[in-house]
Amino acid sequence: MNKNILSALLVLICSFMFSQAPAPIYSVCTLPSVVNESSGVEKTGPNTFWSHNDSGGQPAIYKFDSSGVLLKTLTITNTTNIDWEDIAEDQLLKTMYVGDFGNNNNNRSVANGNGLKIYKISDPNLIAGNTTTAGIINFEYVDRNFSAPAGNHNFDMEGFFFFNDSLHLFTKNRTSPTNGLIKHYILPSTPGTYTAMVVDSFNNGGVWITGADISANKKTVALSGNNKIWLFSCFKGSKFISTGTSTVLTMPASQKEAVVFSGDSVVYVTDEDTGGGTRRLYRANLAASLTPSIILNVTTSSPLLCSGQTATINVSGANTYTWSTSVTGQSISVSPTVTTSYSVTATATTGCTNTSSFTQSVSLCTNILSLEKYESISFFPNPFSDKFNLTASASNFSFVHIYNSLGSLVYFAEIKQEHTEIDLSSQPKGIYFVAVRGNNGSIIKKLIKE
Repeated sequence: MNKNILSALLVLICSFMFSQAPAPIYSVCTLPSVVNESSGVEKTGPNTFWSHNDSGGQPAIYKFDSSGVLLKTLTITNTTNIDWEDIAEDQLLKTMYVGDFGNNNNNRSVANGNGLKIYKISDPNLIAGNTTTAGIINFEYVDRNFSAPAGNHNFDMEGFFFFNDSLHLFTKNRTSPTNGLIKHYILPSTPGTYTAMVVDSFNNGGVWITGADISANKKTVALSGNNKIWLFSCFKGSKFISTGTSTVLTMPASQKEAVVFSGDSVVYVTDEDTGGGTRRLYRANLAASLTPSIILNVTTSSPLLCSGQTATINVSGANTYTWSTSVTGQSISVSPTVTTSYSVTATATTGCTNTSSFTQSVSLCTNILSLEKYESISFFPNPFSDKFNLTASASNFSFVHIYNSLGSLVYFAEIKQEHTEIDLSSQPKGIYFVAVRGNNGSIIKKLIKE
């Protein structure tokens, strides 16, 4: 890290095309003195964090609590700290990654003996001793140009995170004069030698990206700089930037170099010791700035259809809707001859999109009988509270199936006598469909539990 460039100057570089608002950030504690150049941070417990130092520091990660007390130093013995810039975690498999990919001078390569690396270790909280070894991910950038002039440098990396079995890296961008381009690369998360592929990019106006993380629910990506946090939500797949909605928040300027989510809306940030009360852990609740996800509710007027009958499928929860039948609007009429699934893609006023599907059942009633032919069939009472009585001739009908409004079977019984008491006390209030079946077909009746 170039300590001669004052972080305060970054505030003056270029304006943004994003709307901006202040982040509600406050100081939590002073970091342990050994963590004087915190460049990455992970939160692995209710009150515990891991961090590491920047270029030239020890090949170690440090565990501390929210009071700033050093709890453990773990040395990764088969590594060196050329320029460690961020730390990431796979919470499911309990593995951690340390990115040795700082590249201030655009000269790191295998040929120069200082190749780009990411170190993979097991959960440091489960390691009994004070040392461990790492699996090594070696890589190069697919678009790397060693002959490019220094002013075109955009291969310095300071932020990454784990998502969907891969590592996602974001460039810092040292171009001068700045072109503002932040590139998003992707790498496998298993040890080996790879080429990092570009999958996305955006122009942030020229502020360096120094940290990155994704929320616990995998719905929001945060990219941090010395005085800003970019939030990307409502994205599709791994195209966090180009398919998502973005918000940028401002922070007091300091040499902030790491960000980590705690849950879905809280982030912690660390900065380096440049004097004036820095070398601290900060906390910010970003809930008010997050774009809410779309939750779609899809219902049908008739969960059970006979072939040739029509149902209306309705959706709510967004602003505009496009169905798999190419119909646009909040509802569609369908007349399937077999059980069929329909999907709908919805867009909210925020720009977020979501897709949901619904299966219209048909197969349970392909030969419906006339109720007039069997006037002896009755359901009483209707509406009912917990129980109702079914009256049906056991010689004509053999089984009774009951489905809820979503088409799920909630009751099944064989009809052995003319009068049968049916208990649905364990089911919630709502609409139910009773199918009484015999050798010659079925009769369906709608019942209401209140």
